Amino acid sequence: LISLAPITHLDWHPFDILSGAHTPVDGRIYRVLAGQILPDLVYCNDLTLVISERAAATLRSSTLQGWDLFPASVVDRTDRTTSAYGLSVIGHCDVVRAPIGPSPGRFGPSTIQPLAESWDGGDLALVRDTAVVLATEQVRDLVMATGLAGFQFLPVESVEFPF
Repeated sequence: LISLAPITHLDWHPFDILSGAHTPVDGRIYRVLAGQILPDLVYCNDLTLVISERAAATLRSSTLQGWDLFPASVVDRTDRTTSAYGLSVIGHCDVVRAPIGPSPGRFGPSTIQPLAESWDGGDLALVRDTAVVLATEQVRDLVMATGLAGFQFLPVESVEFPF
């Protein structure tokens, strides 16, 4: 398990970076807080995603849509710096939430069903107003075929959301 945190100050909310509303031009620097082996994808504690140069090259050589990259670097616990990229998910989709059991109010455990009419066609898409990332089977197949590490794919219908 690896944990990363940004060490560069931001004047904008990290969700703006994740969603592509703001793209850092000077790059971001992340510090390793825990773990030692950097996988190809890390979901950071500030809602941003960091990917390896190998993962970035894989995305760039594909026809997948719904993403953008910005420069980043990762400083490990021995102060060694590794080049990386931040991943913004610029695709979007609305969902219908189906409550699981009785819920005392508007929020509670639920599953989601993407709404096809709201999906912009991106192979990576954020569920609107959340940090939940949806991926097409083409993304999953590419990641599996190239052996990229740090990704986890679950069928949408099997995922329970606590909100």
